Amino acid sequence: MSDAPAPRVFGEFVQLVRLGVFNESQEEFAKRIGLPRTRLSSVENGQYAATETTIAKIAAACGMTTIEFLKRGIALLEKERASE
Repeated sequence: MSDAPAPRVFGEFVQLVRLGVFNESQEEFAKRIGLPRTRLSSVENGQYAATETTIAKIAAACGMTTIEFLKRGIALLEKERASE
């Protein structure tokens, strides 16, 4: 069993990070994390369950460990949903 978060929720977080932290297009962020833009789009839309390797690449590009990245993601999503 994988520890990867649900694809849709994880995709929401990746998009929040891309826009809120880096203010980058999908193309720019995909280059930053070393993924094809189409894969990033699939991750953000919940169409692709990110592998542990993909999650680690995104976390590293953000200067965090995978655990730090996921904890930050949970906190950001909770804050975002509380403000809706």
